[in-house]
Amino acid sequence: MFNDVKSEQYSKEDRKAIQFLLAMGGIAEDSHGAIYPQNSVSNEEFCMILSNIFQGTPDLSNRAISKFYADSWAAPYIQYIETLLKKLNQKLWFDAQSINVPISCRKIHELLLHFFKTLIKDEESLPQKDTCSQENASRLWVAKAIYEKCMDFYKQTEKFTVEELLEFWKENDLINPCRLLGEIYSSGNVEPPKWKVKTKRNTFYKLLLLQKEDPENVFEIYKKLNDVDRIEERYDQIFPLYTGSTYHYTTLAALYSMLDQSNAARSGEIPQIKMFLSNAEYLNDPEEGSCICFQDSDYGSAKSDMIVHPKSTYIISLSKDKEERLPMWVQYADNGMGCRIKFEVNESHNFREIKYYSSKDMSEVSDLINIAKEFLSCKENSTISQYARDIVDKIRYQVKNEYYDHEQEVRFSIMQIPQLSKKFSAPRLGESFPRLYYELDTPLKIESVTLGPKCPNPNAVALFLYHCGIPSVEISKIKYC
Repeated sequence: MFNDVKSEQYSKEDRKAIQFLLAMGGIAEDSHGAIYPQNSVSNEEFCMILSNIFQGTPDLSNRAISKFYADSWAAPYIQYIETLLKKLNQKLWFDAQSINVPISCRKIHELLLHFFKTLIKDEESLPQKDTCSQENASRLWVAKAIYEKCMDFYKQTEKFTVEELLEFWKENDLINPCRLLGEIYSSGNVEPPKWKVKTKRNTFYKLLLLQKEDPENVFEIYKKLNDVDRIEERYDQIFPLYTGSTYHYTTLAALYSMLDQSNAARSGEIPQIKMFLSNAEYLNDPEEGSCICFQDSDYGSAKSDMIVHPKSTYIISLSKDKEERLPMWVQYADNGMGCRIKFEVNESHNFREIKYYSSKDMSEVSDLINIAKEFLSCKENSTISQYARDIVDKIRYQVKNEYYDHEQEVRFSIMQIPQLSKKFSAPRLGESFPRLYYELDTPLKIESVTLGPKCPNPNAVALFLYHCGIPSVEISKIKYC
């Protein structure tokens, strides 16, 4: 990470702040992977940094005309910041002569204080004095200052309810807090936000959907999104929660990748793996999701356009079958050369049992379909109908054809917008783009590993797995040539 940010020169906190600002789009590496953390930041550069954090790249077609910064590369960013300052009854702090001049730490502190006052309800958490001793702000100083303010904003959710945040946004609509929550989360430095009181399900996802709404209406729309959760309340009754032993058939390469990304357990500890949830678009069952079908009219209008609407559902599938099955070894574990990982799951992991149906036996979900139609056809607000459609898609992937009942599958699923999903480093063989995934928030502890019936050199594999802290390694009982 960053060729010019060495561990002996910069602290862990320094590197975290720089990584955060990089992820937020505030700065960028050059072609050599360098950040230049000690370089000063000019006034126009700081406008770009703030704009990327609060809005993203502004519309370049709306460039300023007859302004002193019209010819600047940062013109759209400066114009956006100028617009925000006008709402605060303030003007730009620089002119044509100082557009490229380094900005001072004091000015940055002052600006951040003004902007974040419109985001943070508890203003006492914001430092009122600038304690910086240096005159001009470096990239590192800017990164640390912005990281600190963003974390103050993100952590305030623990002190307030969702409703209070939305009301606050309505009163202080300078900067969109729903968007900023998503941007901070996507940086990879934090867990999903926590709230003062227990919220309804999918709260964070609802806020991400609300970010494009008018702040005048978000509170009422949020309440209606909570009404849509009636679908999932019925879903909880139909699909029972599963706790106990689960099994994951996979390749040895995938197991190694899991152990490598878990950063290995300390001596005497068992590795805990943050499993990946795959988007429903990548499922290998050609009939997946087809057991609950809707007509175009059920969504309020016929889909006559050519716009593609990918799924928002991310799924992780495990088996509850304690017995080994040859088809599972063949299909999911590298034709018997892979492994079977045993995990224990509890209520907090929220895995639910798949329902296996014949093509005609769908009576259990008929009332759920009727509840869903009420919201799917909502013409009042597209966000409400989209949320209902996303929940229906999630439920559709909890139902499978009876031909697959030998898998005895349990699943955990979650909804996520594509922009906040993570991507693998490279495409799979034969594919043009990397696949997207979502990381399981709660890690799963490995109880044991069973090596496949065709696993090459099982003793050497077991040696490495014991080195990683896995408590038990077994050989498959199935004979398979």
